[in-house]
Amino acid sequence: MGYLVDRSGTRRTILLAMLLAPVPIIMFPFCQTFLDVLLTLIILGFVNALVWPASATLIANAVPQGKRGRILSILGQGLSIGWGGAWVSGFLLFIPITVGSLLGGYIYTADPQYPWFVLSLSLILCFILSIRFIHEPKKTEV
Repeated sequence: MGYLVDRSGTRRTILLAMLLAPVPIIMFPFCQTFLDVLLTLIILGFVNALVWPASATLIANAVPQGKRGRILSILGQGLSIGWGGAWVSGFLLFIPITVGSLLGGYIYTADPQYPWFVLSLSLILCFILSIRFIHEPKKTEV
């Protein structure tokens, strides 16, 4: 996937991942068989395989080398879509992920399918925000 990121660019790869991300999340509550779940997880794995190297590359290209270690310790190494991941995130993201997990429990209590729909809508919002705010740096940092 790193080769794909290098060939197509980090922004395009992130936008593709953000566009595909809601699909497996919306599919999951409707899975009836093992194969349904397997297909859903394969699609989600593909999305994460796209977004991890692209987000890490974008951060590496945008942050000056002297500050890169501090920024990565705050943000973490990359992004992951779905199924938690607070322990691999940096300090800055740990708190919102923890609060989101708590709220997700309350939302799940209302209806077990609601967290999946909330996540899907959130990912659609992330796609829109990514279009607006994610741009590859003109000059990459070395």
